[in-house]
Amino acid sequence: MTNETYFANTTTQSGKPATKSEQLYNIQRFRPEHAQGVSDCFFDVYGNSYPTAFVYEPKRLIELNESGELISIVAVSHETGEVVGHCSAQRCYPGGSAESGHAVVKRAHEGHFILAQMSKQLDKEVIQNGVGCMVCHEITSHRASQVIARRAGYKNCCLALGAMPSSLDFKKTTGVVSQRESCVVGMKFLADPAPAIICAPSHHQDMLEQIYAHLGRPISFEQLPMQAGSGSVTVRFNSGWKMGDIQVRCTGTDTASDIKKYLRDLLDKDGASAVFLELPLDQGGIEDICMAAESEGFFFAGLGPNTTHGGESLFLQYVASKLDMSLFQVASPMGKKIFKYVANERERLTKEKRVADDSARV
Repeated sequence: MTNETYFANTTTQSGKPATKSEQLYNIQRFRPEHAQGVSDCFFDVYGNSYPTAFVYEPKRLIELNESGELISIVAVSHETGEVVGHCSAQRCYPGGSAESGHAVVKRAHEGHFILAQMSKQLDKEVIQNGVGCMVCHEITSHRASQVIARRAGYKNCCLALGAMPSSLDFKKTTGVVSQRESCVVGMKFLADPAPAIICAPSHHQDMLEQIYAHLGRPISFEQLPMQAGSGSVTVRFNSGWKMGDIQVRCTGTDTASDIKKYLRDLLDKDGASAVFLELPLDQGGIEDICMAAESEGFFFAGLGPNTTHGGESLFLQYVASKLDMSLFQVASPMGKKIFKYVANERERLTKEKRVADDSARV
């Protein structure tokens, strides 16, 4: 193979000199003929342990991209024509938010900043499709995905404990995960976000204010009364991941009792190892609901996109499986600050619940 063929693209479409990655690889929007190559990338890095099934299903990858639910970017080798990398944005939030993920580069092609190039192209594609905010989940068994996310502009806002199954196998970095995988969550706004009024629990306001400042979104706090009448709560359970979600769509006088009931169902009937509770920050009564949930064993996770009607939500978490937090690797200063806050809140509420249970038995 001659150098002329190997370094096929020496300039970009803008006329600027191409990076080495751009010279070696064509970074482009997914096409149907790339589907099998994308699946091969995941087999190369994860074997069959990656917890999202559709990455191994070429037909499904094509369907998701054709429907617009998934926006995929691939890296194709100029030398061999094979697909060597993939990343995507999934339109799993209402409004203008999307989740970045399913990022992988074949092991033989690491070290060329392929993920960085794909991430840049992905941002361009999603903006054209009306996305203004991106969120990603960065694993904590090693720092590689966190470092890549920082380079791509993501900023930490949440720590989700035990969010992914322990069957993950990172062949080159850490091997098989020794416990349920936890994630540092990152967000980035693709345009300057508008100021927001936040109804947050008073005991978490300082931490949330720091996270919002880190994300670059101006906010002000306001407390609104609970609306009269019933609320609306949605429950989901992922049996493959043993993970439950309780989403408060609209607060009401029965919301706290609904959360308690659904938590017990997820733990006792479904066998959930982790449950995440989403509280919208644009509605009244959040402080009382948050404190009631914390009395049931939930504790602070952080901030993330609202999954039902746009904006952001406060996320709490309940962890039913044992986790050794000394094994976590957290790369960024804000990530470490959130990690410490989550650990302290978990310890504080565990002690308070133990005291309350002891008092009840007397």
